[in-house]
Amino acid sequence: MSDEEAKQAFVKQIPVVHNCHCSRSLIVYKRIRQLIWDIRNNGDKVFECALTDEKERVLVYALPADLALYDESKPITRDNYFSE
Repeated sequence: MSDEEAKQAFVKQIPVVHNCHCSRSLIVYKRIRQLIWDIRNNGDKVFECALTDEKERVLVYALPADLALYDESKPITRDNYFSE
C-alpha cells in the first residue's frame, strides 16, 4: 500500500495484512495503531506503521509497502494481497 493508503487505513482503523519478511508469512493485524516518521542512523527518513493485534498486546513496525488492506472474502495468500 502507499503512504496515503496507510494513512486512510489508520484513520478508519481497519485490519491490514502484513507481509512479514522475518517469518516469511502473512499476518493479519487488527489495525494500524501509530503512524511514525523515523530518522535512521544514516539520516534517511522512513515512514512506518505500528500494527497491533486483537488483544492490543503486540506492536509491530512495518513499511506501508509491506501492508495491504485485509478482505475477509479473500484467502490469505501472497497472490491475493502482494501479487505485484
